[in-house]
Amino acid sequence: MLGEMTTAWMFVALIETCVGSATALYGWRQKEPWSLTLGIALTLVPGFVHTAWITMLAGLGLLSLLFVAKRMLG
Repeated sequence: MLGEMTTAWMFVALIETCVGSATALYGWRQKEPWSLTLGIALTLVPGFVHTAWITMLAGLGLLSLLFVAKRMLG
């Protein structure tokens, strides 16, 4: 394992999973593949990374990628 599953990690994982699920659901209903794909990725990241800071940085990176992709593609 990469690190300990602390209370901070659980909080970050909960928030990131909720945001990822909402984004995936939005992408599914609006037929937007970028939102769907990155929402699924946001939901899955906490399952593979067990360090709060890395999980948070990965989530912020994926969210910024989503905003850049939406701005570039329309």
